[in-house]
Amino acid sequence: MHKALIIEDDATVRGYLKRIIQLKFSFNIAEAENGSEGLEALQKSKPDIIFLDISMPVMNGIEFLQKIKVEPEFSSIPILVITAHNDKDSIQKMIELGISDYILKPINPEITFNRIQSVLNNIQ
Repeated sequence: MHKALIIEDDATVRGYLKRIIQLKFSFNIAEAENGSEGLEALQKSKPDIIFLDISMPVMNGIEFLQKIKVEPEFSSIPILVITAHNDKDSIQKMIELGISDYILKPINPEITFNRIQSVLNNIQ
């Protein structure tokens, strides 16, 4: 069974994304409210895939990405960014930091399913 980590500061969005994921995929899901908690959850859960919000307090998604991408143990974990930022420069910066894909807010279940499946197909 795959393991996922959702790092999102908004509990409503986190819960909604968790329900969407569980509708189509068999994941054990760990959750964190910010990048700092995400680093702790990453150590404990050793996820196969990470869903990462960019705009969060304490440690944002960009800071989280920068920290894990230099760690050999975690650098190859696929990351889907959850963001309301859809401008070209923001997306390009996240791609340069090594994300696998992104999901725009508000979250569309069908697009989310397709993007997750695409990432899973690439790691299997």
